[in-house]
Amino acid sequence: MSRCKSCGAEITWAVTQQGRVMPLDAAKVLVAIPTGRFVDNGSGQLTPQVEVRQASLTHFATCPHAQQHRKPRQAGVDRDPRVPARGSDSRR
Repeated sequence: MSRCKSCGAEITWAVTQQGRVMPLDAAKVLVAIPTGRFVDNGSGQLTPQVEVRQASLTHFATCPHAQQHRKPRQAGVDRDPRVPARGSDSRR
C-alpha cells in the first residue's frame, strides 16, 4: 500500500482498460447490486433483492486535492459516448 502525496490517505492502485493507473481508496465500501429479482416481504409488497459486495472507490472522488493529480486525456482515447461530458447540461 502507498499513501496519497497530497492528503496522506492510504491508497492502492488499479490499471484501467486503457492501461492507465488509477488510485483507489484502501478502505473498502459496501455496495448493493440489484439482482433483478424481487421477494415478497410478507405484506404483499415486492422488495428488490440485492447482492452486497465490497468495492473500492476511486481516490479522485475522495481526495480534496484530486485536481492537482489528474492527467489530461490521451489523444485518440475517446470517452464513452453514453456518459455526458463534464460540465454539459443533459437536461436541455
